[in-house]
Amino acid sequence: IPRPKNAFMLYRMDKQPLLVQSFKSSHVAGSKSSKDFSRAIADMWKAETEETREWYRQIAKEERALYKQLFPEYKYSAVAKK
Repeated sequence: IPRPKNAFMLYRMDKQPLLVQSFKSSHVAGSKSSKDFSRAIADMWKAETEETREWYRQIAKEERALYKQLFPEYKYSAVAKK
């Protein structure tokens, strides 16, 4: 069962296609790694207005509520890495 997405994950899902397109149009697109994407999206999130971040937090809250309805008995437990 996948966990519900948090506000940042929802933001990243929305913005990543735009960022990928932006990186593709850049002349240095081949040198961009997933670390570069993550850093760029994190910087974009930090630069967003509080209203925008709150909107994503509200969507995440609604997703958690739906998740609890769909999987009422589910309790997340981390699996230790070997």
